Amino acid sequence: MVQYHKMPNGKMMKGKTHNDFSNIDKGSFTDYAKRKGKTPSQMATIVLKNPSKYRKLTVKRANLAKNFAKMRKGKKKGTS
Repeated sequence: MVQYHKMPNGKMMKGKTHNDFSNIDKGSFTDYAKRKGKTPSQMATIVLKNPSKYRKLTVKRANLAKNFAKMRKGKKKGTS
């Protein structure tokens, strides 16, 4: 049976309601970017502009890096 969940915007979503980050290799995208001589943000931009050149997992990691950068940017200094 398929489960549906109501999202905050009122739309219905099928499946799980959150991302499961328990199986992420922490720092793997950062290491990849450093090997290429780029920052993670720069590498994520490059990967997301042309995702067909990169592995599916690398594209997912780039997207995650961009999302976390946006979250970090929105956080005010001095708060936790």
